[in-house]
Amino acid sequence: MRNKIIVEDIINLHTQGLNNKEIAVALNYDQHTVGTHLKINNLRFNKDSENLTLSDIQKSVLVGTLLGDSSLTFAGNCKYPKLSFTHSINQLEYFEFKRSYFSSIELKSSPYKSFGESFGATRESICFGSKALMDLMPYYFSFYKEDGKIIPRLLLEESYSAISFAFHIMDDGCRDRKSIRLSTECFSNDDQDWLIDFYKRKFDVTFTRIKARTYFVLRSSYLSSEILRELIEPYFCDSMKYKLPY
Repeated sequence: MRNKIIVEDIINLHTQGLNNKEIAVALNYDQHTVGTHLKINNLRFNKDSENLTLSDIQKSVLVGTLLGDSSLTFAGNCKYPKLSFTHSINQLEYFEFKRSYFSSIELKSSPYKSFGESFGATRESICFGSKALMDLMPYYFSFYKEDGKIIPRLLLEESYSAISFAFHIMDDGCRDRKSIRLSTECFSNDDQDWLIDFYKRKFDVTFTRIKARTYFVLRSSYLSSEILRELIEPYFCDSMKYKLPY
């Protein structure tokens, strides 16, 4: 018995970056049928996303932003994860700055806007989505465990650079007078302690763990401000420089 063809499913997987063969396998359709329906809907064939690879600079930015606002998820029937991040429309310049680093893996349907309610007001956001990539697999399994997101220590030892640090702070940092405060409350105390030691060993930058309300975050030392600023400022988006320590 032949499967009933649901064109919306084909188009949905196409917008996620899957090629004809991947769509056919996911939906148990004939590959020629998939191609025919894409042509009818004036959609160009996607190239094989499995063969797309991340550059060294993309890997460095990825590590930093995954510690911050970005995430990796499996969507629909995709066998590989995709990268996504969302920012308020008020941070459009930074969104475009970050997006520019991942333009080679961006979905055709990206960027797109979303709307939500916050404190009784409508909030407009802009969202990025990447193609599902095999190259993202090791990052997914390094960052995500059963209990949620963790600090992937071995990956940071190998890949975390000054540009990673800059994107981590642009995503999840704020200026606290002559210091920078990093929102690390989603990580365990043990992970935070390891991160403090890592920053000192790798960059000679001192952080301490401080209590903020009912959780803990990291704050840099006043004495490390000059070192930290010189390290990350070259990679900062202009609109985010208000986060730099003075």
